[in-house]
Amino acid sequence: MVRHWWKAKALVKEGILFCLYWSGIGVLYRRFGGSGKSVIFCYHTASPDQLAVYPNNVVEEAAFRRQMRYLHRHCTVVALEACVDRLRAGDGAGRGFVALTFDDGYKSCLQTVAPILREQGFPATFFISPGFIDRHQPKWDDWLYFAMKPFDKRAFRAGKSEVDRRLAQLEPAADDAMQATKQACADALLTWEDVRSLHAQGHSIQSHSLNHYYLSTQTPEEQELELTGARRRLEEMLGNSVRLLAYPFGWAGSYDAETRAIARRTGYAAAFTAEPGYVEDSPDLFSIRRMGIARDTPFWKFKLMLSGLYF
Repeated sequence: MVRHWWKAKALVKEGILFCLYWSGIGVLYRRFGGSGKSVIFCYHTASPDQLAVYPNNVVEEAAFRRQMRYLHRHCTVVALEACVDRLRAGDGAGRGFVALTFDDGYKSCLQTVAPILREQGFPATFFISPGFIDRHQPKWDDWLYFAMKPFDKRAFRAGKSEVDRRLAQLEPAADDAMQATKQACADALLTWEDVRSLHAQGHSIQSHSLNHYYLSTQTPEEQELELTGARRRLEEMLGNSVRLLAYPFGWAGSYDAETRAIARRTGYAAAFTAEPGYVEDSPDLFSIRRMGIARDTPFWKFKLMLSGLYF
């Protein structure tokens, strides 16, 4: 019953957003009333190819290029740190600024995303989980998605011990094809050389925790290790300060008040969610909202997000 209600609610919301855009109200609002709303877009990656990555996280290259060209014509794209500094100063995020972020650290961010950003002169922030790079292992949630039959999304919410148990169960049962998929998941991630290349191109490299666990299901000690370990490793490898965090998964429930307190205590200046909304409407510096862009995000919805009317 709850599931049917959620689907009905989502359909109603989609219908309202569709009408807002195609009626022209969104364009008028952006022009005359909504230009002060600032947006942080949350991507994962873009590629012309099918990757060993949770499929909806891979935006088609042509769609991504179209979105960036639109931003170049109509918006001011700034570094994420500029948004945070304005918020800390109590100035809001400015007037209609846009910032670009990419979670998880996929290799196609260097191969496909970075060249398109360079064409438009855009800075971006890449949130990286260094534990996978150090071990040259796949992101455990990508591997679970491909290996679990049937896939159970509740596995994403598991604590570390439960994740380890599930992975240990999968390994003996993995045939040659699944082992090849596991290797492809690992190869889909950036290496340290790749991360340094993005950094050398002027992009910001920030923390996505050490191992991308669902933080709210970890103990306080485990959460502190995840957040502190990621900062230290990134700073060690890149030689610059890491002060921003994107919560793994980022949706409501994946982090909680304790997570926010730990992030503050371990030296972060701000933290970002994957809950949709505008920068100015974020509850605090450790719950900053971002607009998620996925493979199934239509172009009209992307433009509506910029209008100030999206909800």
